[in-house]
Amino acid sequence: MCTERQENELNAALALPPNTMVIREYSDADREAVTRLGGAVIDWWHSKGPGVSLNLVAAHRETGEIAGHLQAMDAGVPEPSRRAGQCQFTLRVAPEHRRHGVGGALYRHAESFARRRSSRLIYAAYIAHDGAPAASFLRKRGFEPLETFYPSYLDLASFDPAPFASAIGRLEEQGIRLTTLATVGDTPDHRQRLYQLEQSARATQPFREVAPYVPEPFAQWEKELEKRDPTATFLAIVVGPGRWVGVVTGLEWYFTGVNPDWRGRGIATALKLRCIVEAKRRGIARMETENHGDNLAMIAVNRKLGFIFTDPEVACIKRL
Repeated sequence: MCTERQENELNAALALPPNTMVIREYSDADREAVTRLGGAVIDWWHSKGPGVSLNLVAAHRETGEIAGHLQAMDAGVPEPSRRAGQCQFTLRVAPEHRRHGVGGALYRHAESFARRRSSRLIYAAYIAHDGAPAASFLRKRGFEPLETFYPSYLDLASFDPAPFASAIGRLEEQGIRLTTLATVGDTPDHRQRLYQLEQSARATQPFREVAPYVPEPFAQWEKELEKRDPTATFLAIVVGPGRWVGVVTGLEWYFTGVNPDWRGRGIATALKLRCIVEAKRRGIARMETENHGDNLAMIAVNRKLGFIFTDPEVACIKRL
């Protein structure tokens, strides 16, 4: 909650009478209005315990109109964390209230929060379309670009798998077969194999300004596995030794992972193709994904399969 002095500063920037606009804690009653600003509330950011996140709105004191929304969290909690010493935030302002001080007033709360958490940097991102207001907003406050993410989608109604059929044949020639977790069986031993495969694949995901990969605790991973559809968990297994070398974790917004020692053999392409064909069979109309700009191999796989790339997401940092 802001102080009376902060409220008056905000209202002065907006050329409003004192106590007209207030920055206050977000409540569930604000969800619909906040969503209309252009983004969903990230609820899990606020599940880490007291004092490690912010969730604020800028609202008209009398009408309750929501002019802006800020979420911030300490990404170093819980420990160990790949983002120790970092705070992240999202900030959205209604178009009619932009360039009037609302965003700046909310941002000051984000930076103050990061300094209280003894963070060494603040991390934020925006979609890089023409005239994106966040680009200049962040630049003016000392942020610099760090990394880029490339979202893409595939229209399954028009997708023809025939031109890619040879991808699966090439795997078979190498003694690698594709199957599902449902087919091989969801056993304790198979859960351990899948866990090790996913952790080894995730350990080399290309993020910047992060510490070495911290394996997810098996018990936590297992809880998430139990929410998955085993008929839509696709596996690449080496025939003979039975080594698990590749996985796709679902049909919509899934993770594609290949053991680092087995990359460059076409495993990711074949697994994604198997996933796409099954999604199309089930009547799913659109498949979406996102790739880090440094993950050139997976970007190439998605382009080859016909994914259409949309405006990139640019992540920026400010060092404190």
